[in-house]
Amino acid sequence: MSQIVSTQAIIVQVAPYKEHDLRVVALTRTYGIVDAIAIGAQKSVSKQRARLEMGIITSLDIAKGRRADKILRSEPIQVPNQIRRSLKKITALQFFCGLLKETNHKGDVVPDVYLFAAKALVALERLQEEKTSWWCNAVATRILETAGYGVVSGKSLRQQMEFHFEKRLQSWEILA
Repeated sequence: MSQIVSTQAIIVQVAPYKEHDLRVVALTRTYGIVDAIAIGAQKSVSKQRARLEMGIITSLDIAKGRRADKILRSEPIQVPNQIRRSLKKITALQFFCGLLKETNHKGDVVPDVYLFAAKALVALERLQEEKTSWWCNAVATRILETAGYGVVSGKSLRQQMEFHFEKRLQSWEILA
């Protein structure tokens, strides 16, 4: 018999899995990063599909399994509708969720990161579009500091981030 747990989570990544299922990566308040399967979520009649989108703060019931965890139920707590209306905010959300996934490891429970991430999503939704890059910089700095990144090879965290953003901009210019 599998153990069923209930927790609040921020959906960080959603990807197709097999024919009708979704693989969901979520940052939870009590279990850290959780990788779970939402059975039947890709079906056209599924109610879970809309509840399992990136950036949604949700309440999840997860069945812990030997091979994979399964999402039994999801109830949205906060849906970021304002973010969906702006391309800059969508890009910022993708960057933010990717950063959350990369800096938090499966099984590491850091409640401060979850609380900060939930507040940051609320702030992004209310933010003016022109301040999106400032938001990305501030949020990335806080998450990286919380995750334990500091001075590497004499470069400050700010210098490391600026270097990373410059590289990303250069790759985008090549594609354009």
